[in-house]
Amino acid sequence: MKILATSILLLICIYSCRGQTKGITPMHKFFQKYADSTIIIEYDTDSYEPHPYRIISRAGKSVNTFSYEPIDNSWKTLSSSKKNFPTQLWYELLSRKTLYKNRQADINIFFNLVEINPDTSLRIWKDISKFKPWQLLDDKSYPECSNIAIDAGYSIMHLITKKEIKTLIYYAPYYYEEQCPGNKNRQGIVGIERLFEKNFPKLPNLW
Repeated sequence: MKILATSILLLICIYSCRGQTKGITPMHKFFQKYADSTIIIEYDTDSYEPHPYRIISRAGKSVNTFSYEPIDNSWKTLSSSKKNFPTQLWYELLSRKTLYKNRQADINIFFNLVEINPDTSLRIWKDISKFKPWQLLDDKSYPECSNIAIDAGYSIMHLITKKEIKTLIYYAPYYYEEQCPGNKNRQGIVGIERLFEKNFPKLPNLW
């Protein structure tokens, strides 16, 4: 009975977590069209703010790295100057200035090349490939751990090929790997995320 209750709780976390990803965006479809295979790590936020992404993509023999960081703090100056504007004008300016927060990720001013040595980029790709990302399953396939994490973070990975875009979502994989070690799928996402963290510039404080 305890195992059954635990499984139900974890499944609730998993399916509610599916609302945490921003889903398939124009950026994903761009890479599906123009690259052979792409791995995108999406970083969940604590609010409705836009998500940052880290990307590694292979086309032919070339491996390239990118980031999508929706940063625009200029609206804060406008926000703090409310007393200097008529109410309606200030509201309309601010609402238009922050429209970018509602836009899906795309190839725009927030999308940038991450300059990593080509040999290093290829090594990163090979290191990621050791975890066999296209064979990984996410949490909906194995509610196995009896120690439940409450209000923990999510790990989100998108796997893109010409044929499909596959999204894997893991709830608190670092915690569960520590509490219930040995799951190859959780080990995979933890290992892949750590490679991104190690080799990509640190994500800025977006907001």
